[in-house]
Amino acid sequence: MLHKITCDKFKVKPFEFKEGLNCVLGDDIGSNSIGKSTFLMIIDFVFGGNDYITLDKEIISIVGPHYINFEFKFSEKIFYFKRSTENPNIVEICDNNYQTIEKQSLDEYLVFLKNMYNIANDVSVRNSIGRYSRIFPKDNLDLNKPLNIVKKESDKSAVLALLKLFNSYNKIANLLLELKNIEEKRKSLKKAQKYSFIPNITEKKYNINIKMIQNIQNEINEVRETIIQQSVNIETLMSSEMLFLRKKKNYYMSNINYIKSKIDNIIQNNISTNKTNLVEYDKILKFFPTINIEEIKKIDNFHFEISKIIKSEIKLYKEELLNELEYNQNCLLKINNRIATITNANQDTQYALERFTSLSQKLDNIKKENESYENFKSIEKEFNETHKKFIEEQLKQLIDVQDTINTSLNSLNNYIYNGARVTPKLELEEKRYNYNSLNDNGTGIKYKNLVILDMAILNLTTLPCVIHDSVLLKQIEDTAMEKITEIYDKSNKQIFIALDKVHTYTKSTQKILFENVILNLSKENKLFNVSTNI
Repeated sequence: MLHKITCDKFKVKPFEFKEGLNCVLGDDIGSNSIGKSTFLMIIDFVFGGNDYITLDKEIISIVGPHYINFEFKFSEKIFYFKRSTENPNIVEICDNNYQTIEKQSLDEYLVFLKNMYNIANDVSVRNSIGRYSRIFPKDNLDLNKPLNIVKKESDKSAVLALLKLFNSYNKIANLLLELKNIEEKRKSLKKAQKYSFIPNITEKKYNINIKMIQNIQNEINEVRETIIQQSVNIETLMSSEMLFLRKKKNYYMSNINYIKSKIDNIIQNNISTNKTNLVEYDKILKFFPTINIEEIKKIDNFHFEISKIIKSEIKLYKEELLNELEYNQNCLLKINNRIATITNANQDTQYALERFTSLSQKLDNIKKENESYENFKSIEKEFNETHKKFIEEQLKQLIDVQDTINTSLNSLNNYIYNGARVTPKLELEEKRYNYNSLNDNGTGIKYKNLVILDMAILNLTTLPCVIHDSVLLKQIEDTAMEKITEIYDKSNKQIFIALDKVHTYTKSTQKILFENVILNLSKENKLFNVSTNI
């Protein structure tokens, strides 16, 4: 728990904090700008918030840069820290004299708080504590949207944060992850179909294929019977040796076609060097009398020699291709002879075999089309079923959290009014929520509803604390406030409130407030030791 806050700029030294209620009290004339809300902002700052820096800029500019020193106490052990207004993204770990031992980032510090308070893994410390730190002029004081951390936050985000705080989001998150994975598979299939890596057919084509599969299968059975009747050993024909020979046959036929194509290109593109273009040197001298004719002759001879070399190289390359062609043709002949030996089939049997192979390939292609269609439909079905589970699980969790909170609200409201007033109800949906007391929605009632909603959530979750400014509490009628202070006082978690004009409340309320005071402020004793309006 938060144990102590100090600052060398403070005029008034706060007492040590304790479990339960901790009160910041103003004077009996309700003096403004004495530091009540500012101190609550500093408490929020200690819990990792930044609103003290962003919303109290005027105060910080007057007071000047300063450190907030603070202590947390967990299992009887004290942890010392300080955080500056100049560099709020760093939290310094200190000794008991607030001398810095080491520095850590704000995020690392928040992980420390998360672990010490045993806050669920998927819950953000700031998203939870900041949401229920209701301090003027923060943006979470909207009475109609009490779950929103800021006014502009969507209802969906606010509901999601609530589910996480109640540790009711895990099952939903797992189903969401399943949906994401299924969607990725669906996108991959669509992409493969788009680029024709796998077939893409319609339902109509799928049904036509089913009939075709049956017809082709019947024809294959007939051909198989024909082959058997002609005493052809199907097992031999389809043996591993036969499959190997057919693959090798295709390989050599491909090689032969490729070599023949190369030879044809040589024949067509070969430039004969038998005819030599004779250079008429006399004419060159006539037009260029000063030219070195001997150099030109040397160049011509060089070209001639190159031509002979190229011709020789082409001839050798052609001979190599012819040898390679002969080798592949001989290999193909041997394979054909071996196939003929294995099958020993007559022309009719060979035709039946080829028909059998053609039908089998056609059947395989059609089956692949239908398998692709079935795979896509299977993924669609899996997505729809998982999405249905997600909706059902989400609704279940929403109802469970809603009912749990409403039960607590009913208990708190009856404690305050002894059943004389309608209990507010929280209604949760995925993308919206509603919180009201039907026709009992005066300003004071709404603020009371806000307070008991926070207290219900505090009591039911790992939320470590709530902070309530006087702007909430002074709107609530005195008799209700008496019961609310009792509820505060009975809590085993820390509650920080600010209030003034304490003597206007009932004796019972005054007693509780004075017993739990941590800081007394007035016009003469403001929070900071400077001459300001704060």
